[in-house]
Amino acid sequence: MTVLNDPKFYAGNVYDKYGSRNPIERLLMGSFLNSIRDFIYPLAIANVLEVGCGEGHLAGYVGRLKEFDIEAVDISAEILKIAAESYKEIRFRQVSAYHLPYRDNSFDLVLASEVLEHLDNPVRALEEGWRVTRKYCVFSVPNEPVWRIANLMRFRYISRFGNTPGHVQHWSKQQFIKLISEKFEVLKIRLPFPWIVVLGKKTS
Repeated sequence: MTVLNDPKFYAGNVYDKYGSRNPIERLLMGSFLNSIRDFIYPLAIANVLEVGCGEGHLAGYVGRLKEFDIEAVDISAEILKIAAESYKEIRFRQVSAYHLPYRDNSFDLVLASEVLEHLDNPVRALEEGWRVTRKYCVFSVPNEPVWRIANLMRFRYISRFGNTPGHVQHWSKQQFIKLISEKFEVLKIRLPFPWIVVLGKKTS
């Protein structure tokens, strides 16, 4: 996820973890995707909106779980072109996470993976997600400081003390649950290393 004309933010993935051939990284991604699957598959939902979809990999994965009607949005037109070429069955739109062009209660589920940590105003994006979902949300962010420690252990972003480029927000498990709880009832929490994944239910 990125913000137009702001060099602090990065579109898509800084590192292609979805396409990695490293066995350890593939194991970590498998654990992350299993958490997403275990949250979403049992839900009685028909349509899904992914906010900050990047190259579309997660939307494509969710679309293979069941025959969901899926829309996916990002602010980067360039990244969306890549996504649309790879996942032709998904509708992609260029919009901001702060201003989703949908009516209230338009989707059964809103999904945002590794988006909120890139935003100066994550609360605004959270409020938009709450507005357009009628039932559920799934949010994931890096688990801090675990994320940065893991980066340092693999000698990545040393000069940034392990902080991935574009990350301007940092949450521990407790901090992130508190944030999500402001708009959603937290139903489930998973900690697939090195992420926090939360399933929430919309509250009035």
